[in-house]
Amino acid sequence: MLGTDGAEVRSDEFDDPYESYQPPSSLWDPDFDHFLRAYPALVIDALTQWHETLSGARGMIVNHATNDVLILLRAVRDGDGRTAARTARAIFEHLVHYKEVASSRDKATQYQAHQHVTADQLARARIGLGLLRGKARKQEGLRLTALGRRAQRPLLEAMDRYGASFQRGWTAGTSVRSLAERHDLMPGYESYRILSGVMHGSAGALLGTRREKGSQVTHRLGMDLQLAPLAFHEGVAWWRAMLDDLPATAVHPDWGLGLREATDELLTGYVEVSAGCRRLDNRLWPTGGALPKRVGVLALYPNDKARWFLHDLAAGLLRPARLVGEAPEGMDELVAKLRPEVGKASGRPATCAVLHVRVEPIEGRRPVHEAQLLLPQDIFGFLDEVQGSQ
Repeated sequence: MLGTDGAEVRSDEFDDPYESYQPPSSLWDPDFDHFLRAYPALVIDALTQWHETLSGARGMIVNHATNDVLILLRAVRDGDGRTAARTARAIFEHLVHYKEVASSRDKATQYQAHQHVTADQLARARIGLGLLRGKARKQEGLRLTALGRRAQRPLLEAMDRYGASFQRGWTAGTSVRSLAERHDLMPGYESYRILSGVMHGSAGALLGTRREKGSQVTHRLGMDLQLAPLAFHEGVAWWRAMLDDLPATAVHPDWGLGLREATDELLTGYVEVSAGCRRLDNRLWPTGGALPKRVGVLALYPNDKARWFLHDLAAGLLRPARLVGEAPEGMDELVAKLRPEVGKASGRPATCAVLHVRVEPIEGRRPVHEAQLLLPQDIFGFLDEVQGSQ
């Protein structure tokens, strides 16, 4: 956690910078976690069965959906609720679009025709071309030019047939809501809107990364453990609904389940996902207020001379400082505790963060980066153990 302008920033990528965090899946029932990790094999097996029967627009949408459901499960296991939310939202659109293209051959043709819009956009945008050099740049330029040229005729035909709005989306102006109403999917539309808040950066979508407590605001970086269970439940449920419209798959020889039955079983794991995410989430939110933006650091050098620094945590700088007022209670014991560490520091001083002391920077003295002075065990070893008196 780092204090910035009265707010607190917390990174849960590494609760201790030298130990990787444990994902929420580490708190789940091991049998469920094993099932979740094995589930992609069932999806892959089903995809090979669908390959011969799902072609054209339906096959394209199934490609989207199968990739996204695997991404969803991976993100949930890691506690990456934001990725999970965006992916679950996409699965709802895949469900809506699949039902639309399955409803008529004309809609399927319309869906496929939109690939020419994308090809034209890529050809005109020429993304990254300016950073390439020499042969690579020439080859990529020729590829994009050929891509745009091939797209022109079918694109113009599609525009004539579906209108100018076709360039903005394959449904040519028909909203997701309208399609959801048409195919009796409105019960899921409200959840789709909630998850869309992450995509659009709405204030209400900061469910698990921002918290207000009185005047204190905490911003957390990394896992969103409140979005993850929501995205899991809705994404898997929408995927299961799509499976009802897809050809039934054979029972997997190793699991004794078809994909529909396995997905029903997967969805019951929401209880584990929710509980594990909640337990980890409660651990990560601070309970005692923010750590200070700056903290006093005592450095004991090989010549047994002690010096004070002001550690600017946000900037990662140590500013030479002087102690203001009386030395903290227990100073002699603190120095005695540091003395055996001096010889282990390869010429560096042994250092210790000391809370509740007042030090002020010495004017004219240049700061040093924390990596030049502090050792990992010094930075993190004593912060909670040694506290001077106020």
